[in-house]
Amino acid sequence: MRKFKKTLEQKEELIPALAKDAFQEAYKKAIASGETVTVVRGTTIVEVNAKGVIKVVGYVKPGKKVTPGRSGFRIR
Repeated sequence: MRKFKKTLEQKEELIPALAKDAFQEAYKKAIASGETVTVVRGTTIVEVNAKGVIKVVGYVKPGKKVTPGRSGFRIR
């Protein structure tokens, strides 16, 4: 069981990098096909079109700082 748990944890560690790569590839494909992409940059929501024109469409509140390995939640 210990070996299985270690292997699972090692695979889970790959998820953030895989997700980042997938989002970057999707962004590039959308822009290359002439689509407009909506993204968050800091606390600003912007639309980026295929020509590189950026349009501000909204704002978000700053996120909560999270410590890796801690959820920040307590069960009462």
